[in-house]
Amino acid sequence: MYPIGFLFGLGLDTATEIGLLCIAVTQAAQGMSIWTILVFPAVFTAGVSLLDTSDSVVMVRACGWALSTRSASSGAI
Repeated sequence: MYPIGFLFGLGLDTATEIGLLCIAVTQAAQGMSIWTILVFPAVFTAGVSLLDTSDSVVMVRACGWALSTRSASSGAI
């Protein structure tokens, strides 16, 4: 399951990065300054970090809940 998730994440990440590069190139062609264009990668990085962190917190809590429910019902881990 891990390799499938890794490949899906790689494909999705690559697609969004290509989209981001297309937006940046389009804006550069229209005369936008380089410093304004550099905001796009910074916002993308912040969004990905926030989403990955919140996903990790949810999964840690879900796994902890599942383990505590399982150990409470069976009496052992």
